[in-house]
Amino acid sequence: MQAAACKSKVLHLGGVGSLLAMDGEPSIALLRDAKAAGCITTVDLIQARAETLRLVEPLMPYVDFFMPSIDETHALMGSADPETCARYFIEKGAGACAISLGAEDSFVMTRDGLTFALPAHDVQVRDTSGCGDAYTGGFIASLVRDWDLRECAKLATATAAIVATGLGSGTNLVSFDDTVRAMNSLPTRASAYA
Repeated sequence: MQAAACKSKVLHLGGVGSLLAMDGEPSIALLRDAKAAGCITTVDLIQARAETLRLVEPLMPYVDFFMPSIDETHALMGSADPETCARYFIEKGAGACAISLGAEDSFVMTRDGLTFALPAHDVQVRDTSGCGDAYTGGFIASLVRDWDLRECAKLATATAAIVATGLGSGTNLVSFDDTVRAMNSLPTRASAYA
């Protein structure tokens, strides 16, 4: 199964810290093999705690895009500053960090020095369940299409905004094309970070 997964364009490891059979060496091996096979590798978390950091750090040399929320980085490091958090994980080996700042912004920093923030969309929020996964999914859908990183972050932000307008994760997502239209038409909030 691992060999088949490593044939994909993007390999995503989700839920570090809550995957008892995968955490530790199995995750390191999967990401290492995926990188060796030429995959773009992405990682996110679920319910991060301070002790999750020891599981995350060894993965970073094999991660192209680490995509935690600011709440998760705060749980890991005790910092709510996205630039500090992103720099920390890049120094540990990640190629880039894309950090969702919840209702505020999206922050991206790459190892080669690109840093930017994008404002969140101004939508009527009903339920934020699944917004982090939606952000990650939107980002990955853009990576698969070889979009530049600003466009990846824009689609990720729009995907999360659409999910926030419904009840339950994935609600109101219709199609990729509809999400792109929303990305280009939904109003944005005043940026808190940019």
